[in-house]
Amino acid sequence: MKKTKATIYYVGIYLRLSKDDRSREKHMSDIQFQESYSITNQRKVCRAYLDEQPDMVLYDTYIDDGYTGSNFDRPDYKRLMEDIYDHKVNCVIVKDLSRMGREYIELGRLLQKTFPTLGVRFIAIGDHFDSMSASASDTNIVLPMKNFINESYCSDISQKVRYVKKMQRENGEYIGPHPVYGYKRDKMWNKLVVDEYPAQIVRTIYRWKMEGISAFASANRLNEAGILSPMAYKASSGSNYHSGLKADGRTSKWTPKAVLRILRDEVYTGTLVQGKQRKQNYKIKKMINVPPEEWVRVEDTHEAIISRAEFEIVQHLLEHDGRVNETNGRINMYASLLFCADCREQMIRKRNCARKQDGFICSTYNRSEGCTRHTVVEEDLTAVVQEAVKKYALLFLDQYEWMKKTKGIQIDDRMLLESNRHLKHLAEEKADKERLMERLENDFADGILTQKDFETLHTAYQQELDDLEKTLERQEQTLKRILKNGIDAGIRLEALRRATVLEKLDRYILVNLVKNIFVYDDSRIEIEFNFMDQLQLIQDWNAIASLQKGGVAVNG
Repeated sequence: MKKTKATIYYVGIYLRLSKDDRSREKHMSDIQFQESYSITNQRKVCRAYLDEQPDMVLYDTYIDDGYTGSNFDRPDYKRLMEDIYDHKVNCVIVKDLSRMGREYIELGRLLQKTFPTLGVRFIAIGDHFDSMSASASDTNIVLPMKNFINESYCSDISQKVRYVKKMQRENGEYIGPHPVYGYKRDKMWNKLVVDEYPAQIVRTIYRWKMEGISAFASANRLNEAGILSPMAYKASSGSNYHSGLKADGRTSKWTPKAVLRILRDEVYTGTLVQGKQRKQNYKIKKMINVPPEEWVRVEDTHEAIISRAEFEIVQHLLEHDGRVNETNGRINMYASLLFCADCREQMIRKRNCARKQDGFICSTYNRSEGCTRHTVVEEDLTAVVQEAVKKYALLFLDQYEWMKKTKGIQIDDRMLLESNRHLKHLAEEKADKERLMERLENDFADGILTQKDFETLHTAYQQELDDLEKTLERQEQTLKRILKNGIDAGIRLEALRRATVLEKLDRYILVNLVKNIFVYDDSRIEIEFNFMDQLQLIQDWNAIASLQKGGVAVNG
């Protein structure tokens, strides 16, 4: 650009600081400030330079405080470009090249094509670059090299930030921007703590689900009660819980989607699940979904609002959700629990008008897609299930009470682990697989197996062995958790105790104690109960305690 005597430059000063740099500045001082220190310093440098130029007039200052330089999607940068295209600005001044941006290709296009085409002078004070006086080598070699170095710096910083965040997630630190409804952030320790009022709402939502209340009906109940939705509650930020939770007609409302989001969130069990999304790269802000197997899950990072048992029951119900009664917003008592024993499809409710009876038949048969009727009268089904539930609850509580009486008897983890039949079976199966692996390696060493056959078999055996080890570890952890925390942490004693004096079967008791009910073609009924593993562990405990109490030695 050739300078003439008549040329007056209308200057746009551009200032930028990234969000990460701004966060670091905040940590360096307790002083509350509106503008970051770096922006203030950039302004001083640019204004001092401008004051020394007789042919320059400040048109405006453009500030992107808290925006990355890796892309150009910044509000004041866009405003600057609009003023350039409107011929209001014909000179841009920055403290250094990296303030304009750190993206090599876009910045190169801007400085080497766009600005020259529009007749815009560009000055980077710290890099001693002025497009009006720059040589060809400065423009075509030095400038691109500096841009490339700036972009490399941005890429390096991005990788370091990703690594730090990965370590924080794996250490169980909460690094999300906003805690889920029911929790608040302990900023000092990067962990979640229970926010008691919304936590009560979460517990209520789970209880309603187990009582057969649909997500739509739950949302209506909450709105009618004047309970702020999660979004509105966050916006209320610190107002008194009891007086500040009344809806005023202008706030966002509860929706079925918001209720379902709470019902499906594992964070309420005390397990932190993070890393569900990530940026494609440091240049693109768009987030992409991460496969569930790559999520970072860390258990027992914070206090649970919902027990693990209750959460798993609700997930089972959500998986097989039935049709909602439009009158009362409730799901049929047996929805998600009653299945055909042959095709494993849900049974559906049918009215026999001739006999004036309600019953259930196989949904596959009802759609004329095969199977058979598997008919059962609802009254007969309820009588059988109610009696079975009562007997199961009595057995469980009887064993549990006996276990409490033997608490003083010292039984170590190893003894109980060996007493559990399922664990013993898993351990034996694991030992068999290890022997097979050893023989496989010997056969390969002796030349009996080819390289290809060895690799195929070795991969298959190793996968089976890995699966067994994971199952064995889960079972052992369940057992140790029960031993450490007591059986109260593993089962719902309230439902068990209520079931022993049950006069009328209800949905809440049913879903707490029953996992599945299968109906056979001859109307025979099979019930699969919840907490069977815990019952087996209690019975094993009691068996060992009986031997010790009677003076019989137990070999480890």
